[in-house]
Amino acid sequence: MSIQPAEWDSERGCAVGSTKNAKSINSVLEYVKANLLLKKRELDEKGRQISAHSLKNYYLGIEIESRTILEIFRENNDRCKGLINIDFAPGTIERYATCFQHVETFIKQNYRRDTMCLQEKTPMFIRDFEYYLKTTRKCCHNTAIKYLKNFKKIIRIALANGWMKSDPFSNIKFHLDDVDMDFLDETELNTLMEKELKIERLQIVEDTFLFCCFTGLVDPVEHLRGY
Repeated sequence: MSIQPAEWDSERGCAVGSTKNAKSINSVLEYVKANLLLKKRELDEKGRQISAHSLKNYYLGIEIESRTILEIFRENNDRCKGLINIDFAPGTIERYATCFQHVETFIKQNYRRDTMCLQEKTPMFIRDFEYYLKTTRKCCHNTAIKYLKNFKKIIRIALANGWMKSDPFSNIKFHLDDVDMDFLDETELNTLMEKELKIERLQIVEDTFLFCCFTGLVDPVEHLRGY
């Protein structure tokens, strides 16, 4: 609906005058206001957190679920912590925790909000997040892609549970750039051999790497990739 600026009262938020158009607009506004109050009451009864954004989405039927992306991400990280050294290495837990922090900060900086509903995760959100990682966070391409893959797992969890209708990653393909690894010289190998690591897991990695270097059994970089 439209109206001339001179026929609109900005302070009261309604049309002025007794024309047919003014009465029609005010009637619609009263109807919308009544329905907004009804939706607010429904959110109150459901115990949902109410904000101007959440009320608008609920009124428009956009936010049909009560779960948020950060809530699901946090639950996944807590579950993974309980399986540390069972199904997940400590390094994996740390990467998911760092990815969560990046997503949380990205939402606050780009959308001026504390979280977002699942239906707002679009391919554009994914591309903007990738751009944020590479520019604001100064991540190299491969590091940014690894964070996106961590985030993709959270989206998969939401899809598997029926909390999301569409996959924002469906038409997005990832690739890692090849990294040319330099060989260690004799001095570097000796330095590594003399290094004593207090963490048992890292000591095993060091021993395995050195064993591969001296025996040529396998490519040590490929053997330890993703450890």
